[in-house]
Amino acid sequence: MLTLNSQGKTLHSSKPLIMGILNVTPDSFYQKSRVMAVSEATDIAGKMLLDGASILDIGGQSTRPGAAMISESEEIERVCNAIEAICKAFPAIKVSIDTFQSKVAKAALNAGASIVNDISCGSFDPSILELVAQQKSGYIGMHITGNKESMHVIPERLDIMKEMIDFFTQKKQSLADFG
Repeated sequence: MLTLNSQGKTLHSSKPLIMGILNVTPDSFYQKSRVMAVSEATDIAGKMLLDGASILDIGGQSTRPGAAMISESEEIERVCNAIEAICKAFPAIKVSIDTFQSKVAKAALNAGASIVNDISCGSFDPSILELVAQQKSGYIGMHITGNKESMHVIPERLDIMKEMIDFFTQKKQSLADFG
């Protein structure tokens, strides 16, 4: 059974959960996930909920190969209006913010998100881990190699499972250090 505690809200499930993806960016790798208007984001969120989504993941920074990095302020502007509107329209829904930047995560949590979905697992902005602990938000940390510029370069691996276990063992300790 899965139990996700985030900012005083608990999500229990004994089955897999569906996460709907909304990218408030013109260049997300998956064109059908792209939304640009707040009303469009709210409409699509409603459809995703009807289709069974339990969590809605909102992203404003494309991380597809070749995507340009945008400023924190632009990312905040892209995601926060959508998060506020979705949370107002669907108050019971869990919203995650797909970001690797702590300032964006903080703004999104203040706008109504309750989960941080970080592709870098704290590698790009280590202060995101402290923020998650302070805010008592849910956290999804993913495996990545390299930095923002080289994250799409796949190094040759001799033992990918050992590398993954080593990566997440270290990240688990980093998360535990923040409580």
